[in-house]
Amino acid sequence: MLNKIPQKINFKKNKYIIGLAFFLVLLALIIGGSKKEDPTLVRGSVVRGDVSSVISLSGKVESSDDVSLRFNTSGNISNVYATEGQPVKEGERLMALDSRSLSADLLKAKANLDLQKAESKVSTAELDRAVESAYIELLNNDLRAYPKSVDDDYNVSVPVVSGFYSGNKQGNYTVEVYGSGASSGVSFRYFGLESKNTETVNTYSISKLGNLGLYLQFDSSSNYKNTDWTIPIPNIRSSSYVTALNKYNNALASRDAADSSNISLEIASARIKQAEAEVAKIEADISQRVLRAPFDGTVSFVGLSKGEIATASDVAVSLITLDNYEIKIQIPEVDLSQIQVGQVAEIELDAYSEEKFSGKVISINPAETIVDGVSVYEASVYFDEQNPKIKSGMTASVNIFSGKKENVLKIQKQFIEKDEMGEYVFVYMEGEQVKTYITTGFIGTDGFVEVVGGLLETDILISKFE
Repeated sequence: MLNKIPQKINFKKNKYIIGLAFFLVLLALIIGGSKKEDPTLVRGSVVRGDVSSVISLSGKVESSDDVSLRFNTSGNISNVYATEGQPVKEGERLMALDSRSLSADLLKAKANLDLQKAESKVSTAELDRAVESAYIELLNNDLRAYPKSVDDDYNVSVPVVSGFYSGNKQGNYTVEVYGSGASSGVSFRYFGLESKNTETVNTYSISKLGNLGLYLQFDSSSNYKNTDWTIPIPNIRSSSYVTALNKYNNALASRDAADSSNISLEIASARIKQAEAEVAKIEADISQRVLRAPFDGTVSFVGLSKGEIATASDVAVSLITLDNYEIKIQIPEVDLSQIQVGQVAEIELDAYSEEKFSGKVISINPAETIVDGVSVYEASVYFDEQNPKIKSGMTASVNIFSGKKENVLKIQKQFIEKDEMGEYVFVYMEGEQVKTYITTGFIGTDGFVEVVGGLLETDILISKFE
């Protein structure tokens, strides 16, 4: 009985110690749980995605084709055909100077030209007619058909050539006769001096040969099937060919001799050229006194009114295209190396803030412009698709995508620090802060940097750890 009393005392003592330990643990958890996390603590992840570099600039919409038109000479405005805001077509008249005196001079110059030509024709007409007549006679001299091959000896009568050749080319007609479903049972195709075509052989009347005045007569008692013929023009096989050729050459020689020896003909020719030049000059002067639209567009400015005196320095009319618009932007020197022709751009117009337009950089002026003491370079951004909403003069914001890396490991710039050994970040590993050196690649303007080495996609970054 007495032996059991110490055991009870030990049991109560152990029970007290266990309760005290539990209380201390609970107290520690309460105290630890009440500790607030540092509000400056920032965590981040290594993720896979795109890193983009975008340069944002502002500019103004302008017509890609605009022109200010001026007269080349001074004069009184006789007509104004255009009004501001009016759409016009290429070649349409916009404004004109008074050209009544020039019109009178043109009539006089044309009359003089006609006179000079008439006088020249009188002196050369007879010689020209003689040459023309001799040439026609040469071409039509003794026209005959011959077997196409000198080895062919057809047992048929040679087709008779008749009519009057009205062409002026020399050469040969080739005639190929073949069996057909025609009433005569025979047709022929011809080519050479005319485009290839077919005709029916009429054995009891003449058959038309082409469209230059010649005909063929086939003998009704002969079978012309599968025969080929040639008709030379001029007929150099004829015994009278040399006589006709000499007559033509003599006519040419007579005209050439007259041209070379007749001083009056040379003077007449010079006078014609002089008169032609005068007509051309006056017509050009009249043309220059009318302003015409160089392309389809819209009149943006009319600077002169009817009755005013225009000089060569006055802008008479300005014209812009109907739908070819671009944005003029100014690139700061620090951004110039990142922007190239062909880069994609996203455009926002102040007038349509909810809508995005796409475009491309189409040109960059290599010469700098000084704006407020800073060097800038003017560039043009062209809309990919023209939209009737776009108007000249609208203010635009342009985001140029100067670079992009797709599907790469990336982290936010704020986690990167640097010392003499290079760039590093703090990686959160098992409750500890581990300094890790990394290799970076493409740096975006979106707040992210490409990580080439040193990190895994599952890593957690921390900017401050206690």
